[in-house]
Amino acid sequence: TQYSLLDRRPEENTLALLHEHQIGVVTRGSLASGLLVDKPAKPYLNYSCDEVEKIAKSIKSLCTDQRDAAQIAIQYVLKNPAITSAIIGIRTMEQLEEAVKAIGQTELSHEEMDLLNASIPVNFYEQHR
Repeated sequence: TQYSLLDRRPEENTLALLHEHQIGVVTRGSLASGLLVDKPAKPYLNYSCDEVEKIAKSIKSLCTDQRDAAQIAIQYVLKNPAITSAIIGIRTMEQLEEAVKAIGQTELSHEEMDLLNASIPVNFYEQHR
């Protein structure tokens, strides 16, 4: 399923239900087509350009010498207990190396998760109801 800070729709019902039944979830889109990392902000799903820019800035505010924006976005996804794996689009060896580092880094704290969650309103499914 697609899941990221910019696409939290699976949180509405799906992830909790799957976790309750001990079914692991493989996600895609953790970096929201690069919008959470290094691409210029543009509208995404039901978010405006300004909202996309705001969440990207929130991620960047948590960056350190040991943890970059891509690692934070990936860690956010993997922090959800229903998620067992995240598929990431990788085009270069450098991107692969950075993605692998996300696994070995210190997990996001509850405070960091709260900051990210509060940075943008949660989106819900508007179609397919």
